[in-house]
Amino acid sequence: MRPAVDQLDGAILREMFRGRHLWVGGVDPRQSAAELAERLGVTRTTIWSRLKAWRTCGFLEGFDVVPNPDLFGLRFGAGSLRVDDPVRKAAILEDLGQVRGIVGAQDTLGPWMVVLTACANGEEFQRCSGLLRGLSGVVEAIPLVTFACPVSQGRPTPMDWRILLELRRSSTQSLTEAADQLRLSSRTVLRRYTSMVRRNLIWYIPLLDYTKYGGVAMTRFNIYLHPTSDTGAVLERVRRQWPTHVDLADRSEFAHEAAQKVKHLVLFLQIPSAAGAEDVQKELLGWPDVAEVEVLFPRRTYRYPSTLSDMIEKRLAE
Repeated sequence: MRPAVDQLDGAILREMFRGRHLWVGGVDPRQSAAELAERLGVTRTTIWSRLKAWRTCGFLEGFDVVPNPDLFGLRFGAGSLRVDDPVRKAAILEDLGQVRGIVGAQDTLGPWMVVLTACANGEEFQRCSGLLRGLSGVVEAIPLVTFACPVSQGRPTPMDWRILLELRRSSTQSLTEAADQLRLSSRTVLRRYTSMVRRNLIWYIPLLDYTKYGGVAMTRFNIYLHPTSDTGAVLERVRRQWPTHVDLADRSEFAHEAAQKVKHLVLFLQIPSAAGAEDVQKELLGWPDVAEVEVLFPRRTYRYPSTLSDMIEKRLAE
């Protein structure tokens, strides 16, 4: 049964992704439920009960712990794929796991999906793009755009690599379960994991199935501004208009190459219905600074662990 949702759900998501995209998270609730509770003015028990409800209904399927790509001389990139028939998406999402360099995907309502990649240079990104275009059922592939990610501070120790690899073996195990498998104390795993997160050595990605989140439509608005617009002023206006937003971020500096940089804001809202999303889109398009608004309804997040896990195993073998 789908749970009845309220603004607290959105607030928890907002705090979990503070300063990051809703895909690559910032705060892992497994390590910082107390911090989330303090920020939101609720008890830690309340946070855990909500997370338990998310797991029970299937909204929160687990977590993917991802190493900073710069540890391997890589960069993250993302692009969009359009399929000829949404019914074939399941097969295409499965085929993505065979493409070297693919580390994640997010399905959206309709013919489009987004893919997350990790490659070393432009040639590898082009190779990956070519493989994506060649997948059966794909009729259009938007070129991959590389990200300017936070730089890692230091390097993992052999024990850190072991912890990271174990957490990547299963998206559902807890830090305590990982400690048991590694025959380490829970305190040691938590301490080292927290240190890796704070030093930008790793990120976590919550694996969310938005189709199991009932009562509202989780909606993403990609807002593209005119080149002469004041991004800060638009951000402040959005905050005033939708103070209970789940996510609001400036992606103007998201692209790695200067030529790819555009004035791009991301707004994520809990919307009562698709019609309500259309109302928000019309409101934004009426603002003089806004050139275009794309509306997306995310369905589910997927992980493809082999590319990065293979690299971790090579580091452990050195």
